[in-house]
Amino acid sequence: MIPASVTGLANGAFAWHAIKSIDIPQTVTNYGMDLFISSETSIFHVHYPEPIEIPENAFNIIINGQVANLIRENARLIVPDGTKAKYAAAKGWKVFGMGSYKIIEESEYNASPRTRRILWRN
Repeated sequence: MIPASVTGLANGAFAWHAIKSIDIPQTVTNYGMDLFISSETSIFHVHYPEPIEIPENAFNIIINGQVANLIRENARLIVPDGTKAKYAAAKGWKVFGMGSYKIIEESEYNASPRTRRILWRN
């Protein structure tokens, strides 16, 4: 987990790291670009009650309507309950609603370890 004292993530902050999952607190309000390029991170858990504005290419970029894979395929964005549609439409976050990526609400993700395995495969 990123400490609550952190307010920003620099360009490429987690690039080429082997971190499997990351918990991003609400205190992080400044996002750089290409944060997770070629990293092993596959679970991104955010806690913003509304998606905050982030750069279009903070996680991935969209070229001609297609996602250019800067983050691991099948990555999951875990969001607060009731916010999935908002994240799916928000700049920078919407890439998680495309291709092999998914946006999952907390209650669905926390339902059980078995559910997490099923969600990961689908």
